[in-house]
Parts: sequence; C-alpha cells; structure tokens
Amino acid sequence: MRLSIITVFSVLPLSAEPSRPSVSLIPQREMGVRAVVGFKEIIWRTDCEWFTKPAPVCKVTNKLMDVSKIHEQAQLAGMSPVWNKAAEEQFGSRSEGAFYYLGPQVNHFCKVASGSPKIGRFHFCIAPYDRFERDKDEDPILKPLPSKEQAVAISQEWMKKLGIDEELLYRHGSGPDGFDVLFRIDLESGFSPKTKKIQGFDYGMTLNFSQQIGGLSTFWTHDGGTLECQIADGGEFSTMRGSLTAWEKIGDYPVLGRAEIEKALREGFAWSVEPLDCDTLTISRISLEAFHFRPQSPQKDFPLIYRLDCSAQGGQSNGQTATIYMPALKQQRDKYGPLPAKPLDGPPPGSKPMVPPFLKTPQK
Repeated sequence: MRLSIITVFSVLPLSAEPSRPSVSLIPQREMGVRAVVGFKEIIWRTDCEWFTKPAPVCKVTNKLMDVSKIHEQAQLAGMSPVWNKAAEEQFGSRSEGAFYYLGPQVNHFCKVASGSPKIGRFHFCIAPYDRFERDKDEDPILKPLPSKEQAVAISQEWMKKLGIDEELLYRHGSGPDGFDVLFRIDLESGFSPKTKKIQGFDYGMTLNFSQQIGGLSTFWTHDGGTLECQIADGGEFSTMRGSLTAWEKIGDYPVLGRAEIEKALREGFAWSVEPLDCDTLTISRISLEAFHFRPQSPQKDFPLIYRLDCSAQGGQSNGQTATIYMPALKQQRDKYGPLPAKPLDGPPPGSKPMVPPFLKTPQK
C-alpha cells in the first residue's frame, strides 16, 4: 500500500496597513470657507518632505507645566498672591495649581502673573507696553525698537528667567536663531501738530513663537500653541504669555501627497479665507502643521493640516494671493461631508475677505 503524503501550506496574509486610532477632525470654521477656490491649472513652485513619508501625530498628555520660576519672578518683582472668581474662570482652581499674582498699582499700571500648570497657560507682565511720555505737542517721545535679532535675544533671556524650555518651540523656521516667529510692530498714528501730517509712532514689538508638536510647527489658533513676547519702547521687556500644551507621539500617519492634494483642490476639499477664481493657481509654499485647538476647547490630539500659500494668474482673481487650508491625514479625506451646494458660493474676488474666528484677534 502506497502512502499519500499531503503537504499543508499555511497562507499568510500580505502585510496590511497597520490600524491606527482615529484622529479628531479640525472644525471647518477654523479653516475658513470650503470650496471657494476655482482654477484650470496648478503650478508647483515648492515641495514638501511629507509627500513621500508618514508624518507624526501626537496626543495631549496630563504632564504638568513647571511654573516654579514664574512664581519666583513674580515674587522678585514685588507681586503678591491674590485670588478672585475671574482668575478661577480663566485658569481653573487653586487646588490644581492655578495662581494669580498682582503688584501694587503705579501710575495706573499693575504688574501681574497668572497661569495654570495643568493646562500649560501663563501670563507674566512686568512693564507697561503701550504707555510712553509725550512732548508739549502730545507727540510720543520714543526710543528705537530693537532689531528682530535683538528682540529674539530679549525673548530668550526671559524664557530662561521664567523657566520656558526653548525645546517646546519650533526651530526649523526662517526667523532669527531658526525660530518660526511672527513679528508685529504696534504703532500709534494721528495728526502731528509739529509736522502738520498724519504720522505713525512705533511704540512696541510683539513676537509670536510657534510651539513644536512632534517636530511640526503648530497651526496658530488665537493663543493656542504659541508663546508671545511683547517688547516696549526702547527694547524694554513688557510681557510674556503662552499656551503650550503637553504632548506625546501616537505614531506616524500617512498624509496626502502632491497628486492627492491636486485632486482634493479640484474636488473642493480645501478651505480659504478669500475666494479665488483664476486660470492658473501657483503654489509657492506648503507647510504641514499640527492643529492646536482653542484653549477653551477640550483637545485630545493634534490633527494635521496643510497650509498652502498661493497666487492667482488670469481670471477674475488675477494677481491675488491667498492661503488655502486642507486637512492632511489620509484617514480624514472623506470625513468632512459633501460639498456645499454652490462650490464657489461666497463674496466675489476683491470684496472684503471672509475672516474665520482664528484671525479675529484685535490688534492695536
């Protein structure tokens, strides 16, 4: 009798895409208005390292911010701990480490220090920002403001004094010392009896440093994910405030590549503050950022968003520039619902731009 030998082969499945937790969706109102960009052709003048590799996604952790040096500097500046209902509403309870210091009032100005280690928010103000001497004609008497490099150095000095680790901030930007920093000059303008002209007087400089989350710059929403420093007349340090959320990496997630971004743009999966209707859309810069929700909004993770700086050639929007926003994670490509009934429904090009909530910050 001949024995039959049966060989059993086990068939193993091919390596599949690993399962990844779902990431929060970015509120559409924080990106502008959807489907208000129309074009015939796209030209790329830039590239992005994330087109060919997955990107880091992070989640919020309960790590407490070290605020010991803020307490120390508040006491050195002669401030005293106080508490009121408004402080509790803004920063939380004292039992969770929230604090509020106030200095004696001098010439209608009070030094103040407040914050919460739980939510990573703080505010430290040691000198007035928009007050200065005036001459007999009521023109401001001002000293020169520092250069951008000097302003960053002053900010770094106070980061060290207040115990703010520079590693919390994004360092692959184009600003001094590699920071991703936005500079703003604040001024007072009006008719000068001396010159008989409308004149502007620069009295202060505000710097907004972007937090880094998983190595990515933070998408700025009001004060979430930023560190702000105000430097007054003559380079005097005035104020530092921040909203720096603690994080840890979840994993690397696939993001949209160049071809997928082009397809998304053509299908209206894009948001903009201003509408564009052109023949050619030129993309001059693209960055991948970690979206930081408003401090008042609960946040569990940091979804990723593309920021595309574009210009229009031809058509009604010829010569206009705009920034287009797009959720970057592949897993979120089909999670924002259908397109609006009218893809280009919105104010005509050249009209007053539509301003989403994150840009409605009062400026002096």
